[in-house]
Amino acid sequence: MFSSGVFANDLTYQTSVPVEFTFNDYLNVTVSGDLVISDLAPGAFADSNHIAVTVNTNNAYGYTLSATVGDTNNASRDLRHSGYGNGNTEVFSNLDLDANLTRETFSTGSAYDNKWGFSTDKSGSTYSGKYNGLPLYSDTVNSVVLDDSNYMPANGTSTTNFWIGAKASSDKVAGTYTNVVNFMVVGGEAPMGLAESYAAAGKTKISVNGGSYYKMQDMNSSICANTEVEDSTLQVVDTRDNKIYWIAKLKDGNCWMTQNLDLDLGVNTLTHNSTTLYHDDTDLGWGSDTETTSWTPANATITVNASGTFTGWTNDYNVPYSADPGDWYYAGYDGTNLLPSSTTNYLTIAPDANGDIINSSNSNVYFSTDPSRVNGGTHQHVGNYYNWSAAVASNDTSGYGTSTYSNIANNPQNSICPAGWRLPTISNASNTIEGSTNEFSRINRLYNNASTSTSAGLEKSPLFFARGGYIYGSSLYNSGYYGNYWSSTVNSSSYAYYLYFYATYVNPTYYYYGYRRYGSSVRCLAR
Repeated sequence: MFSSGVFANDLTYQTSVPVEFTFNDYLNVTVSGDLVISDLAPGAFADSNHIAVTVNTNNAYGYTLSATVGDTNNASRDLRHSGYGNGNTEVFSNLDLDANLTRETFSTGSAYDNKWGFSTDKSGSTYSGKYNGLPLYSDTVNSVVLDDSNYMPANGTSTTNFWIGAKASSDKVAGTYTNVVNFMVVGGEAPMGLAESYAAAGKTKISVNGGSYYKMQDMNSSICANTEVEDSTLQVVDTRDNKIYWIAKLKDGNCWMTQNLDLDLGVNTLTHNSTTLYHDDTDLGWGSDTETTSWTPANATITVNASGTFTGWTNDYNVPYSADPGDWYYAGYDGTNLLPSSTTNYLTIAPDANGDIINSSNSNVYFSTDPSRVNGGTHQHVGNYYNWSAAVASNDTSGYGTSTYSNIANNPQNSICPAGWRLPTISNASNTIEGSTNEFSRINRLYNNASTSTSAGLEKSPLFFARGGYIYGSSLYNSGYYGNYWSSTVNSSSYAYYLYFYATYVNPTYYYYGYRRYGSSVRCLAR
């Protein structure tokens, strides 16, 4: 006997099918007519008609329009008299490529007799452009750029008005003078990010923990300079211990680590199976100090003990000390609030089942052992703490007793950064200048609106500076409240400059410096 019942038809099956299509691009250039000077008189100057050179494209990355002169029938930059044959010397010579003449100068200067040149504008209503020469058709490397854009023009169309001008001497032979102007348009390419720049430089990836990464030690100034995408990010591997870090090409033109350094000192590195750090993997001998190409730290990195302190750390100003707090992640900026504003030592608090430490004042995550639980994920790894001697890779920094703020050439030239990277500098240079050596201040201007009353711009993407506190004696102080990042700039025999901030205060300049015996965070930027 069968009992009645309801058969639920509630099973759902789903599959995802990727959709992709290619929309073919087009790119062409059209010219409205021929260039003709019909009214040139002896001892006078005249312009040709305007012609419209129009680029049509749907290329998302724009185009470059350029021009040359001449062809195989007239392999010359000159306008040649048509009645004298190819061997004649009766010509109008082309102006220098960079002549940059105003119309008044060109038309009145006797030095420009029997010369011709071109000019452009975008309006077509005046002859206000400057006059220059054109390179020969075979010299495409130096072809003159008339118009370019990094993005598709409005409605896919852009027009440049082009004309030529010539000045004749009073005794110039009459007749027709001819040559050919060539217009070329090349489609733009997607701007290079960090990954593309590494690849273009011929660098190869290595496999680490199931992933594939470019090496930090392969970074160089060309890779950074060739990265065109602002705030482009990439994860790279430090070959000394195979730890993975986020880096970014920032608005100041430099490539920075956007994650704190986490290198343990006094342990065998993977590169050399040695506690000694060397020139090929570490920032040793890459600056003006070319003799110091290796360093064996006097003290190994100290790990945190059960009480949340670091047994063995002393307050020596000139001897290197470093500390490893374990794999903790700072909660950081959540897009609205700066979290937290507590001075509790996170190393003395037991995390909950999620690995979180909760800020009792607002119930938000304070620090966590799980990067997925904090804003910015692995960017917010706290990393290790280093006193200044450890940061500049020296077993004796007693020789640095005089401020280098006004002359950073006297800064220590070595650091514990990977080869190809260095410590930031703080100086008396203006932070408004591109390439400023006042590097922390420049970053604060560009990403935090030069504010001294909030650290919001420093803590959010793409910088992710963390308020990890600092180590003094054997204890961690002000974690979640202060952020401290070493520079290589000396203040005195006891102090060095560092970036210092908390939620409502930022000081990246000479007004603030810290005891060299403090353990602070380290960020590196590419040389």
